[in-house]
Amino acid sequence: MGVLMVGIGVVQASLFAMEAEWLPTLLGVIYSVLMVGIGVVQASLFAMEAEWLPTLLGVIYSVLGIAFLWVEVFTAD
Repeated sequence: MGVLMVGIGVVQASLFAMEAEWLPTLLGVIYSVLMVGIGVVQASLFAMEAEWLPTLLGVIYSVLGIAFLWVEVFTAD
Protein backbone atom coordinates (compact mmCIF):
# COMPACT_ATOMS: atom_id res chain seq x y z
CA MET A 1 0.00 0.00 0.00
CA GLY A 2 2.85 2.38 0.78
CA VAL A 3 4.45 1.85 -2.64
CA LEU A 4 1.13 2.63 -4.34
CA MET A 5 0.80 5.86 -2.37
CA VAL A 6 4.34 6.89 -3.30
CA GLY A 7 3.61 6.08 -6.95
CA ILE A 8 0.45 8.20 -6.88
CA GLY A 9 2.41 11.02 -5.26
CA VAL A 10 5.04 10.88 -8.02
CA VAL A 11 2.36 10.98 -10.73
CA GLN A 12 0.64 13.91 -9.05
CA ALA A 13 3.94 15.76 -8.65
CA SER A 14 4.82 15.23 -12.31
CA LEU A 15 1.37 16.46 -13.39
CA PHE A 16 1.79 19.59 -11.29
CA ALA A 17 5.28 20.13 -12.73
CA MET A 18 3.90 19.76 -16.24
CA GLU A 19 1.10 22.22 -15.45
CA ALA A 20 3.63 24.67 -14.05
CA GLU A 21 5.48 24.59 -17.40
CA TRP A 22 2.57 25.22 -19.77
CA LEU A 23 0.52 27.56 -17.60
CA PRO A 24 2.75 30.65 -18.10
CA THR A 25 2.82 29.96 -21.84
CA LEU A 26 -0.97 29.68 -21.94
CA LEU A 27 -1.37 32.91 -20.01
CA GLY A 28 1.10 34.65 -22.33
CA VAL A 29 -0.79 33.45 -25.40
CA ILE A 30 -4.11 34.61 -23.97
CA TYR A 31 -2.61 37.98 -23.07
CA SER A 32 -1.10 38.48 -26.52
CA VAL A 33 -4.32 37.50 -28.31
CA LEU A 34 -6.17 40.03 -26.16
CA MET A 35 -3.54 42.65 -27.03
CA VAL A 36 -4.10 42.03 -30.73
CA GLY A 37 -7.88 42.15 -30.33
CA ILE A 38 -7.88 45.35 -28.30
CA GLY A 39 -5.48 46.99 -30.77
CA VAL A 40 -7.64 46.03 -33.75
CA VAL A 41 -10.80 47.29 -32.06
CA GLN A 42 -9.11 50.56 -31.10
CA ALA A 43 -7.66 51.06 -34.57
CA SER A 44 -10.93 50.34 -36.34
CA LEU A 45 -13.09 52.48 -34.06
CA PHE A 46 -10.79 55.49 -34.27
CA ALA A 47 -10.26 55.04 -38.02
CA MET A 48 -14.02 55.38 -38.55
CA GLU A 49 -13.83 58.77 -36.81
CA ALA A 50 -10.71 59.82 -38.74
CA GLU A 51 -8.67 60.07 -35.53
CA TRP A 52 -5.30 59.03 -36.92
CA LEU A 53 -3.01 59.15 -33.88
CA PRO A 54 -5.15 56.76 -31.75
CA THR A 55 -5.58 54.60 -34.88
CA LEU A 56 -1.81 54.39 -35.27
CA LEU A 57 -1.40 53.58 -31.58
CA GLY A 58 -3.96 50.78 -31.90
CA VAL A 59 -2.08 49.35 -34.86
CA ILE A 60 1.18 49.54 -32.92
CA TYR A 61 -0.45 47.80 -29.95
CA SER A 62 -1.67 45.02 -32.26
CA VAL A 63 1.78 44.62 -33.80
CA LEU A 64 3.30 44.38 -30.32
CA GLY A 65 0.71 41.73 -29.45
CA ILE A 66 1.62 39.75 -32.56
CA ALA A 67 5.32 40.00 -31.71
CA PHE A 68 4.64 38.92 -28.13
CA LEU A 69 2.57 35.98 -29.39
CA TRP A 70 5.37 35.01 -31.75
CA VAL A 71 7.87 35.02 -28.89
CA GLU A 72 5.55 33.08 -26.57
CA VAL A 73 4.85 30.34 -29.11
CA PHE A 74 8.37 29.86 -30.42
CA THR A 75 10.19 30.02 -27.10
CA ALA A 76 7.95 27.39 -25.47
CA ASP A 77 9.96 24.28 -24.77
